[in-house]
Amino acid sequence: MKHDLDDLLINKSEQLKVVRHEFTLSDMVKYARSVWNIAYKPRSDKHNVHGATFPRELIELLIRMYCWNPHGLVVDPFMGIGTTTEACRNTQRSCVGFELNDTFYQYGKTIEHMQTLDQFHVLKNTENIPLSYKLYHEDCRKMDTYLSPNSVDFVVTSPPYANFIQRSIKDREKRKDIRFKNSNIKPYSDDPRDFGNLDYPTFLAEIKRIMEKLLVITKPECYNIWIVKDHRLTEENIPYVAFHADFATIGQQVGFLFHDLIIWNQEQRKLTPRGSRKIFYTNQNCSFLVILRKPKINKNRQ
Repeated sequence: MKHDLDDLLINKSEQLKVVRHEFTLSDMVKYARSVWNIAYKPRSDKHNVHGATFPRELIELLIRMYCWNPHGLVVDPFMGIGTTTEACRNTQRSCVGFELNDTFYQYGKTIEHMQTLDQFHVLKNTENIPLSYKLYHEDCRKMDTYLSPNSVDFVVTSPPYANFIQRSIKDREKRKDIRFKNSNIKPYSDDPRDFGNLDYPTFLAEIKRIMEKLLVITKPECYNIWIVKDHRLTEENIPYVAFHADFATIGQQVGFLFHDLIIWNQEQRKLTPRGSRKIFYTNQNCSFLVILRKPKINKNRQ
């Protein structure tokens, strides 16, 4: 039995208040599933330099869905090579990013189909409203010196995964894993400030510091989305690290609402046998979108 799209909305009058021209009722139905299938497109040379980027199309979709201000400010604390900036350019939002790695920072300043990005380069959208694109070669722990409280409309990022990449590379090399030869992933830097060089407990403590700052600069009722992947430590006492659950827990501890969780299916990745005759592991072919939301300010609160 077919239903009209309007019939699928529980409360049409309320839902229509939040539907914009860039995110339609059809979109709301299409992406209502908690598992998304969004494939990577062919990677450019600069994506291979980084080795762990996400599709620009994914970020554009998230901006259209969760950044309700059509001229809002988007922040990426771990900008990498500039994918979020490109997505903001395409969705006509302003963007501020922070990147510690000098190589990634240099790539991030050059946006596809746009002149070189300097820290104060300004464009205008179709309504002649200025759009600002700023990329700082800076530790994101200092973001609150650049951004005012309640000034950010949306945050989207994918952080380094503690020192897991380093451990995985050593483990694959030791076991002569075929994935080691085919992988572009490598340590981001040897900078001690780099989140990719921290052990996991220290990493989580530093992520909590970042989330505390994000809670302050994010506007009430606006979203922060963390794109993360769980990890295995097969030779440890805890073989599975529920990365996404730890992020959600930290978000709640600092004051965010754990708003939603989306599974990003990445089945286009090659599968390899895991384990041995006595033990079996699945391939980790999905990432998680941990969606946090800043609560509404209670004006009656003392």
